Amino acid sequence: MVGRNAFSALIILVVLALVMSGCVTPPKSQQGASGSESSPGAQQGVSGSGSSPTGQPGSSTEGTSAVNMDANRTATPVPDDTRFLVPVTPPGKTGSSRLYPVTPEITQIIWNETVIYNNTIRFQFTDLAYEYLLTNPPLFIAMTIDPAREERTKWIINRTASREEENITVIQDKPQTWFEIKITNKDTGEVVKSDGYGGVYSSELRKSLTVSSGGKYLIEMNGNNVLVNITMKVREPAGA
Repeated sequence: MVGRNAFSALIILVVLALVMSGCVTPPKSQQGASGSESSPGAQQGVSGSGSSPTGQPGSSTEGTSAVNMDANRTATPVPDDTRFLVPVTPPGKTGSSRLYPVTPEITQIIWNETVIYNNTIRFQFTDLAYEYLLTNPPLFIAMTIDPAREERTKWIINRTASREEENITVIQDKPQTWFEIKITNKDTGEVVKSDGYGGVYSSELRKSLTVSSGGKYLIEMNGNNVLVNITMKVREPAGA
């Protein structure tokens, strides 16, 4: 019994010795790098004094340095590689960064003209034809058309609510009024130009045609109830 009590007392003394050895306060040290608590001086430096745990001004803790590095970080520039390209001036530019359209200069070509035909004809189911060898193109043809017109009275019904009947007077071309000029290449049989008044042609009173290629041409004109002034001109030969 006495031996058991002595053994229990020995165990209790060993346990007390171990507990007392673990309660000793370790010496203070710089533990900022290991991630443990910092000293009061280090906490004061982080909170805004700008000093390090050692009290030296101008330095900061590791956490603050990491934030500043991220804020000031810049992209690493990529080196230029133009060894495969030859620098040239962009099209339409002369060293400027903007493109300014250039208005081309208009060269006015002036030549003398020779009138080869000038006549005023009243067409009454009239047909005319001429041949001409065009050696100095172009050939210009200008026409002024005066169609025969008449007054006519038309009976109409007013489309308003009254539905009244009334007669109105209108001025219009006489029936069967038309004019046509046609230019045909004698060698190929191709109709190169044609125009006129009435029918398939417009009712404009001034018309013009231009034949740009040289050759032998047949010029045909026909019409009815129209008075037409026709002028034809060609360029004078060089040295004329």
